[in-house]
Formats: sequence, structure tokens, C-alpha cells
Amino acid sequence: MSLNLDWQQAEDCPGTTGLLHDETPALNHATIRPFVWGVLLARCAVRTSEVLACVTPICSTEDLKSGFSEEIEDDRTRAEWLIDEILGDWTASGLVRYNEEKDMWVLTKGQNDRNLPTIIKAVAGVDGQLPFHLSLESWNG
Repeated sequence: MSLNLDWQQAEDCPGTTGLLHDETPALNHATIRPFVWGVLLARCAVRTSEVLACVTPICSTEDLKSGFSEEIEDDRTRAEWLIDEILGDWTASGLVRYNEEKDMWVLTKGQNDRNLPTIIKAVAGVDGQLPFHLSLESWNG
């Protein structure tokens, strides 16, 4: 079976979700957050580029164009901007810390394990597994 898409059609609908959806919805914070959690839970650290690579298949072309807003003078795409905003909020709340040497955000338990309930909720939400180093730290004190 051949789809017979030409280049124009392929560029117009890179992330279509099926016959019932003729348009890919714009990304928002709630759409991207599970992808950030996915990488964080897998290896406890994340780069913007890694999340962008995960999100790209479901993006509309508008989300991947740089200079998406006239109000924001920035060359990032809308997807990159949303990812950085989520990581910035999580850094401010203490859920992650930025490692300048490796240019990545690292998941932290926080002082007195204050982030552990948030991490456990994320694990339960995706029916996943608690990152190994966090479970070891919890048992060892």
C-alpha cells in the first residue's frame, strides 16, 4: 500500500494523528511535560535537545519554526521555548538543578526528600519506575 504523498503534503502534515484529525494541535506545557518526565525518569538528567527530539514527531510545523513570536526576541522555536520554560519553573521550585558543566538539568530529591512525592506522582502517572539512584538513597537514608 502506498500513501502517494508529495513533498508539499508531507511538509504540511508532519505530525498528523490520523484520519479524524486534519490538524496537529499547538504544543503547550501539558503536552510537553510528560516527555520531560520520560527522560528524567529514565536517566535522572535531561537536555532541551533530548526533549525536543522526543516531541518533534507530534509537533506542528509552526511549533518548530524559529522566531515564533514578535513579542519575544529569540531564535528558539516555540517547542524549545516551552521546554526551557518548564525546566526553568522546575529549577525555581527545586525539582531539578542546572549542571553548567554538562549543560543539563538533573533531577533532585530536595532537602528532606521534599521532591519525592512529586517524583512518585510522576512515576505513578506513567506507570513507570522510580529512578534507581533515588530509590537507593531513600532506603539508605
